[in-house]
Amino acid sequence: MYQTFDMAVGERALAEAELAATKEEYVTIVATLEQFSSERGIEAAVRERFGVVRPGEGEIRIVRTESAESIEEITANNPFSKLFNALLAW
Repeated sequence: MYQTFDMAVGERALAEAELAATKEEYVTIVATLEQFSSERGIEAAVRERFGVVRPGEGEIRIVRTESAESIEEITANNPFSKLFNALLAW
C-alpha cells in the first residue's frame, strides 16, 4: 500500500513538472505568434531569418584593425602632442 502511494506521489511530481514545461512552451509559442500578427513582425522575422533587404538598402560592416590602437599609443607619447595639449588645454 505504501509503495503504491509513493509511486503515485512520484508520478504526480513528474506530471506536474511536465505540465509546467508545457505551459512555458505554450507561452513562448503564443509570443512568437503575436510577433507574426503584424506586418512589422513578419518583416523583422524574414529579415533576420533569410537576410532579406529592401531595394536601396545596404549593409555596413565595421572592421577594426590593430593599427588603430598603436596610433593612439604613438600620439600619446609624442612630445609635440604633449606640447600642443599643454598650450591649448581648455
